[in-house]
Amino acid sequence: MVVTAPGPIVEQILAQLFIAFGQGAGTMTVSHEAIAAARNLYINRIPEFENKWDEIALQSLEYARAIGRVAALRAVQHGRNVISKDDWIEAAKQVAQHPDKTYRFCPICMGAGGSIPEILGV
Repeated sequence: MVVTAPGPIVEQILAQLFIAFGQGAGTMTVSHEAIAAARNLYINRIPEFENKWDEIALQSLEYARAIGRVAALRAVQHGRNVISKDDWIEAAKQVAQHPDKTYRFCPICMGAGGSIPEILGV
């Protein structure tokens, strides 16, 4: 368990997820539409896990990093240096379907209301 902060709030957890996504994305820029899509998907799920954040932070942050890496690759493959909403959605689908459950499991992403594959129509 890693103690990240006493009693993180929803926006702090979301910020940590975005920072991890950015770490995965490297030097790529992220479009406002991609940020909005990710925020809309995760913001209502975070409160359920807020009190467990120190227990689930590592796998959740690695999940976000993996999405960032895949989204960056997709953008580069399409000749862009900006991650689009579609890049984020497709990256989230790919990570959610990854056979290695290390990359698939994120309690916030896979929590109440369905999994990423169900939400994204995979």
